[in-house]
Amino acid sequence: MKLLYITPYYKPSWFYGGPPKCISEQAEYLTKHFECTIDVVTLNQNGQEELFESNGKVVVKEIEGVTVHYLPASTTKWGQAYYASPLLKKYLHNFKKHDLIHIHTLFNAFSTIGARFAIKNKIPFGYSVHGMLDAFSLTRSKWMKKFHRFMFEDQYLLMADFVHFTTENERKNAVLSKRAKTVVIPLGMKYEAFVEYKKSYSYYDLRLIYISRINRKKGLDLLLNALSLLPSYMKDRVSLDIYGEDDDNFLQELKKIVELNQLRKCVVFKGKLNPANRNETLQQYDVLVLTSHQENFGLVVAEALDQKIPVLISDKVNLCDIVEQNQCGWVSPLKIDNIVKKIEEAFRTPKHIRQQMGEKGHALVRENYAFEKVGVMYWQLYEKTVNR
Repeated sequence: MKLLYITPYYKPSWFYGGPPKCISEQAEYLTKHFECTIDVVTLNQNGQEELFESNGKVVVKEIEGVTVHYLPASTTKWGQAYYASPLLKKYLHNFKKHDLIHIHTLFNAFSTIGARFAIKNKIPFGYSVHGMLDAFSLTRSKWMKKFHRFMFEDQYLLMADFVHFTTENERKNAVLSKRAKTVVIPLGMKYEAFVEYKKSYSYYDLRLIYISRINRKKGLDLLLNALSLLPSYMKDRVSLDIYGEDDDNFLQELKKIVELNQLRKCVVFKGKLNPANRNETLQQYDVLVLTSHQENFGLVVAEALDQKIPVLISDKVNLCDIVEQNQCGWVSPLKIDNIVKKIEEAFRTPKHIRQQMGEKGHALVRENYAFEKVGVMYWQLYEKTVNR
């Protein structure tokens, strides 16, 4: 089977967070374990930087058995915001003989041109929407998305052979016609043998870690304000380290909140985290926090649980039900007072109980999200789509 993935971001474009990681690991697993070849058409872009020197030409690389076509990004302001490439439309004609197209995005040039190409050439296609149909996500760039849906997405989503969600919560919360052919398959994770790292000494009784983009969607302002409202004896014993790059011009606002609430001693902005050090870094902390306004899955939550670190997340992170049911963390409504209470609960939870919660989380993600299980689900979806 010849598969084509269309996505504006693919590894090593780590600036864009979880999607490049999960898309690339999915492609690599499928090519290794099933009878298929996968081409990926993507942008040669990582935030404002070019991934590979290209002189405006397409860069083709073989990465872990996957053929990746990195197209030059548009240099116009509109084109950059729209994830456009001047070569995309013409370049897709190289893939007319493919059996299936999987589009990993919405509301940009790749989703629109990709769907139009599939329909015109009568190639089965589907979408992974990555949380982009959630009501909160639709409030960001609201009018552009309304226009885009009216002109393109609404009809293309109904014509698609599948619309993929990663959790039942994501599907339930999606603003989408009931006539769409939806499917739920969790994100797959590539696991290696668990390595336990030595934990460094810390003055703090509760060390919190945040790893993600610094973006308004992530609710960091709510988290910082919650920290400022902790009882004084507790505030001195709780720390928060924030790893991530600013992609929403939000960092300076957060630093002002830290200054205003005198949190400089307990809150540190650590910058970009090297992916190679991710597991060892996670194990230095007691709890991962993610008080987002919306997360279709929350890959970093699963990554923390895999490292036996319990999580404190909002009820807008779509793994929240699973975290609560399996007692591997704390789930808070997205209000400052509620977040304060959950931090207090985590603080008062004995260390050995937190360790047990982490163990439960580790067992949960290894059992449910390993590619050995999830990869089969993707392959069955592709076979069903092609043979329909």
